Amino acid sequence: TEENIEDTLYYSDFQNIKSFGGLEPRISARISLSSNQSIKVSYNRMRQYIHLISNTTAPTPIDLWQVSNEYLPPQIADNYSAGYFLNLKDNRWETSAEVFYKSMDNLVEYKDFPTLFLNRHLETELLTGEGRAYGGELYIRKLKGRWTGWISYTYSQSQVRVESHNGSESINDGKWYESSYNKPHTFNLVMERKVMNKGAFSLIFSYNTGRPLTAIESSYIVGGTVVPVYSERNKYRIPNYFRVDLSFTIGNVIKKIDDSLVFSVYNLFGRDNAYSVFYQRPASNFLIPKPYKLSVLGSPLPSLTYNFKF
Repeated sequence: TEENIEDTLYYSDFQNIKSFGGLEPRISARISLSSNQSIKVSYNRMRQYIHLISNTTAPTPIDLWQVSNEYLPPQIADNYSAGYFLNLKDNRWETSAEVFYKSMDNLVEYKDFPTLFLNRHLETELLTGEGRAYGGELYIRKLKGRWTGWISYTYSQSQVRVESHNGSESINDGKWYESSYNKPHTFNLVMERKVMNKGAFSLIFSYNTGRPLTAIESSYIVGGTVVPVYSERNKYRIPNYFRVDLSFTIGNVIKKIDDSLVFSVYNLFGRDNAYSVFYQRPASNFLIPKPYKLSVLGSPLPSLTYNFKF
């Protein structure tokens, strides 16, 4: 903690404070089963020497970038993947099924109630842990015909564990918990219909599970002060995300010019998707904090675009 600092080290210009390095091997292979189907496997190791310190649960998120130092070693990830690929009807259709697994070391996590902004001793608020992610994806794409597009479904899990002999430096008693970006279900549908001369009508449908959230479960009063009791890290979730986009393209608006006019509507149904959830105490009941949903573009957003080439 900042209160326990006993000394300060000073370095001269261009003095090497800490060095990191290592190999990043990568290997991939493709096995052709026939002219229209194959199997692909791959492995790679990645090292990341800069860390994103993000307070995504606040109403006004703040992102900081911190390079690796004597307190924060570089993050290391080992990625494994395998997939089966199949083309049908003279490559009119593309299909694939893939699975993956990723193990991660030196992930950056935060102590409870960290102070990140304008903190001169940022390392006192950070913890390092291990992570794992795994899942699979099904994908189908139509390449030819009046109707084209693709559809995909992904199931994935992303988990973190921060374990230490010091209780203040463990999270959820050292057990695995969902990472802040864990969204088990993701579904995307993109459809396009060719109309008239160089015109097109397109529809985009997106759905994914809401990301995890650490929520207030109860409160109690000590000496006239209301003390909230939080759940385990990332025990709950914000509402699921759902959005539909629509666009219509007219080609050759002006003859002898390669141009197009595009009318689109983002978030067609005006869904009030949650960007984050935060808590405030309403005046009517100061004891029970109430959750509020922060949304961005919670209404339909039309736009008109004219494109031309010369």
